Amino acid sequence: MKKILLFTILLLLAKTSYSQKYEIGFFAGGNNVIGDIGTNIYIAPYQPTFGGVFKWNKNERVALRADLYHSWTRSVGSSVYFPDDYQHRFRNGVVNGEVGIEWNILPYNLRYKRGKGNPWTPYMFVGIGGVMFEKIQKKPDGNYKDAGYGYGVSIPFGVGYKYAINHKLVLGADLMFRYVSSDNLDYSDTKKLGNLNTDDWFTTIGITLTYVFGRDACPCGQ
Repeated sequence: MKKILLFTILLLLAKTSYSQKYEIGFFAGGNNVIGDIGTNIYIAPYQPTFGGVFKWNKNERVALRADLYHSWTRSVGSSVYFPDDYQHRFRNGVVNGEVGIEWNILPYNLRYKRGKGNPWTPYMFVGIGGVMFEKIQKKPDGNYKDAGYGYGVSIPFGVGYKYAINHKLVLGADLMFRYVSSDNLDYSDTKKLGNLNTDDWFTTIGITLTYVFGRDACPCGQ
């Protein structure tokens, strides 16, 4: 009985190992901060975001995903609370890294064989991560200076769509919202502006292009 159990476990491990297939590539798009300063539009990709994407396709429904992005942010248009004061605008650099689960709404077939699953699918994403952003400090003369970096936890979630161009390339589109455990992406906490009891949000929208490598993610092992 023990030998049968051991053989079964080894067989499952071998099958799981065979079914792994990976993607690596880049993200390019835009972003905006939803905070106390700047536009109050939720999706406003005025500033650029670039980064890398890695996916581990466990099966046709689930992929584990890791992202690392760098964004240039600034207030655009009228500020929510301070429309006429340039000192109450902001420019910031934000780096965010995260891991999470990508759930395919349709059975997704990376092997790009018609009639066996879909070479395209919409998907949902949820995860956890962290952000690093530039900080400022008030000087005795009332102006502000750079003060290193601040950090926060982020909770990303969103939706997307991906299409296997062929058996090696996948084109995708993402819309991601990120809650950030800081009220200082827009410097409002340092400047004591707006509602200090609320944290900031960070939105990105853009495209991904990934290269597929490794063994098939087919659950049948063919």
